[in-house]
Amino acid sequence: MLPGWEDKLRAEADKDRWQERLTALSEYRAAGNDWPRHKAFVTGEEHDLSVWLHTQRCKARRGELGL
Repeated sequence: MLPGWEDKLRAEADKDRWQERLTALSEYRAAGNDWPRHKAFVTGEEHDLSVWLHTQRCKARRGELGL
């Protein structure tokens, strides 16, 4: 085994997952929906997108959002 080979696979998977979430959010908004709400009573796709978006906003405030 090569040291660090797993890290590259995970980094690529994380990058792909991030892009998938961004695409899903774009499609959600393009369908005429408002920004997803980050509230306890929200379920389904809106909840998933709101949690992801909330995390991205927190990372952006801390300067950790790597595009």
